[in-house]
Amino acid sequence: MPFLCKLGSHDWKKVYLHLKSCEVREQCSRCGAVKRNLALVHEWEWIPRNPCVNEQVCSRCGAAGQIDEKAHDWEKVYLNLKSCEVQEKCAHCGVVKEDIELIHEWEWVSRNPCRNEQVCKRCGAVGRIDEKEHQWKKTYKPSSYEIQKTCERCGITQLQPSAFSMFVGQEDVKRSLVTLIAAAHREARPLDHLLLCGQYGMGKTILAKTIATEMGVGVKTILGQSLERASDVAAILTNMRTADILIVEQIESMRRQVADVLVPAIADCKIDVVIGKGPSAREITLRLPQFTVIGTTTNVGQIDRRLRNLMFVFNLAPYDAVEVSEIIASSVTQQGAKIEPAAISLLAAKCNGCPGEALMVFNKSQKYARVYTDGRITTAVIERMLAEFSQESDLSGFERQVIPDDVKIFVWQRDGGRCVKCRSNEKLEYDHIIPVAKGGGNTVRNIQLLCEKCNRSKGANVA
Repeated sequence: MPFLCKLGSHDWKKVYLHLKSCEVREQCSRCGAVKRNLALVHEWEWIPRNPCVNEQVCSRCGAAGQIDEKAHDWEKVYLNLKSCEVQEKCAHCGVVKEDIELIHEWEWVSRNPCRNEQVCKRCGAVGRIDEKEHQWKKTYKPSSYEIQKTCERCGITQLQPSAFSMFVGQEDVKRSLVTLIAAAHREARPLDHLLLCGQYGMGKTILAKTIATEMGVGVKTILGQSLERASDVAAILTNMRTADILIVEQIESMRRQVADVLVPAIADCKIDVVIGKGPSAREITLRLPQFTVIGTTTNVGQIDRRLRNLMFVFNLAPYDAVEVSEIIASSVTQQGAKIEPAAISLLAAKCNGCPGEALMVFNKSQKYARVYTDGRITTAVIERMLAEFSQESDLSGFERQVIPDDVKIFVWQRDGGRCVKCRSNEKLEYDHIIPVAKGGGNTVRNIQLLCEKCNRSKGANVA
């Protein structure tokens, strides 16, 4: 046998190097000759790791081989009773995915008659909200411009500022208006008809629009002089809806025939319309929805007495310097202008209590400053501008208004045609309680009857 191996015919067999190793080499079974090359020969066996995974493992060295993995039967499992976090877990082998997701168990919960919420039964999270429109009822607080809204269905309350809080000045008038508006809301009816009196620039139209905003109704604004025929009024009124507000600027400029149509429309919510011409013409009566007319005027004495008797009359008082300053400052902010505080105070102190006059001079001064200076309005700029436009530099160019005839008539009747100081009825004069130079205006509240002697005595004391 060794002889045969020497001739080169070995009987090669694979032999493991030792018991715990899978390394083998070929060795001749006859002569013991060994090949140098080594190889790995594992003794594989299948071992089940879990119901979904079988793995090949070498019985000698423990090496892992092929893996036979079945499809997992995934199911979602909550992490704990109070949580909505879930993981996917195999129902057979228990293996868990790392990804976590939220799965809520929603149910609808009624919070109040106007609100339903989706709430998770497990964790209490709030999802979708189904909210019905509240049925608000407004309640005005006395001596305040805050409104408390209460839902008549669910009882929830909210506070909101009144539109009057944005209107500067006229506190007495605003308090009276709030009372009328509160009554209208409480009784669910249209607002009473109003007449706002005051000179140009007192903010009558702005106040009328503020009233409309507070009522939350539709509004239409027209000029009294634009109503030339009765048909003009009929066309407007037939398009009004219940509780809508019609603002008539310069209502004293309406023609007599227009007032003849407007008066029954306001008093009885009806107008008479003539259809056709000649013998075949006939008159029909149109019923109108209840609406509100707010008139503005600078001369209440020229308004048709029938119309005036159907309205609540409000006389706008002169604004004080602080209120005018606030109005000017608001306009400055809106226009992005540059102005010194002293210039604002100057305008406010010299405008006769009329914001419109102060704003007019402010706008002129702004244009002048842009052309001739760096754009900043100072007291010097205002004086130069007034001089440029042929007005006195001491601001006496804020023209002193003539006392309206209707104011004179009212004051005469109120004071009984006698001096309010000594009760004399001779040499009577109309006196400004607050002098025009100090911001007094030509309103009935600021005018009184004095005899010549008492008026001169007052003038000496003021000086």
